[in-house]
Amino acid sequence: MLLCFDVSQCRKYFEMRVFENMIVNLITTVYNFLWGDLFTIPLPGGGSLGISLLILLLIPTGIYFTINNNTEVLNNGV
Repeated sequence: MLLCFDVSQCRKYFEMRVFENMIVNLITTVYNFLWGDLFTIPLPGGGSLGISLLILLLIPTGIYFTINNNTEVLNNGV
């Protein structure tokens, strides 16, 4: 419970709360953009598999670096 004895004290408190809410909303929006389901793949039995943006970026990146590292190892071994 908030007890304000001064109007400026109350104003500062509420301004701080508004700023905190803006930061929380920003973090939540970024989180949902990166980890939220861009699309879902229906599975047998009524379930679904959600695919997020980070999954779409991480899988091809992992494949690229795996292939890139294997070719460097092969080239250095010759």
